[in-house]
Amino acid sequence: MALEVRPAREEDAPLWDRVVQDSPHGTIFHRWKWLRVAERHSGFRLIPLICFKGERPVGLFPLFHRKWYLHHLVFSPPPSTVLPFLGPVMPCYQKQRQEDREREMVEFLQSVLDSVSAEMGADHIDLSLPYGFADPRPFSWAGFRIIPRYDYEVDLGGSTDELWYRLNRNSRRNVQEARERGFSVGPASRGEIAKVHDLLSERYRAQQRCFPASLPYFQDLYDAFPDDFRILAVRGGDEILSGMIQVRDRDRVWAWVGFPRPASEARPSPNDLLTWEAIARAREEGAKAYITVGAAGNPRLHWYYASKCDPVVRVRYAAQKTTPLMDLAQHAYLRILRPLRGRLGCR
Repeated sequence: MALEVRPAREEDAPLWDRVVQDSPHGTIFHRWKWLRVAERHSGFRLIPLICFKGERPVGLFPLFHRKWYLHHLVFSPPPSTVLPFLGPVMPCYQKQRQEDREREMVEFLQSVLDSVSAEMGADHIDLSLPYGFADPRPFSWAGFRIIPRYDYEVDLGGSTDELWYRLNRNSRRNVQEARERGFSVGPASRGEIAKVHDLLSERYRAQQRCFPASLPYFQDLYDAFPDDFRILAVRGGDEILSGMIQVRDRDRVWAWVGFPRPASEARPSPNDLLTWEAIARAREEGAKAYITVGAAGNPRLHWYYASKCDPVVRVRYAAQKTTPLMDLAQHAYLRILRPLRGRLGCR
């Protein structure tokens, strides 16, 4: 039976979220409300494709489209949302035999690409495949370039004391000294998101980069997901020294964005305390894994995050397909225009 791919409509939102929930690769980032918030703040149009075999949903593929001059760009996720991944969601993926899984994935991907080609003829497709999606071969077979990306995952099994002694000695000392200095960690309010956002933006500017996500984007996510979208701040007296945004997703917690350098010099760095408190709180709330997004792939910072409770490295994949002209434009942006924007203050 041939697969049918069509854009999901607003009335399909309950079905969409049910498929996300049933899929081993579905995450909070794939949920309908999150995608709509991302669309509103990214400047891209959401194309939420849903694929059926008969009446059975085979998979979902949230794509974001934007026309740039004469070119059509397709992303999943879109830039400026700082989402680590989106990509396909397939509810039966883990339950199938390998031959059935490969055949259905190839057919699903080809149906999606045919739909994209018929609607817009994309010049550049940039996909970050979801966490735990371990087989990118169908994308490679379809002509995509495969790029590995890395995260750190901390197993939260065992006691809090056991987690504590999995920290390296320097980190434990920094946590204890930060507490002696009177630093404390706790939830931040909606109004305090602005302070954390300012610290992140300033840290990026110091590196001649531009923090891509806007403050209203984070505020809308805070409103849309009051139980799962959380801001933790480390304070010295009344001052917020640093902070982070973490996302609760089933039995996992994503350490999403944050840990900027404090605006005023603080010794020891409050970020060791912030990291430890975030991990310990996640365990106390019943999470089984704490995942620091992107840290393991950062050549400058991976050693720092590797010291936090002895994490394991998890690999996920990006898949890119582009025309030679768009490849040239992308290199020009990364090497010339983006650094120039940073030097000019992100205007």
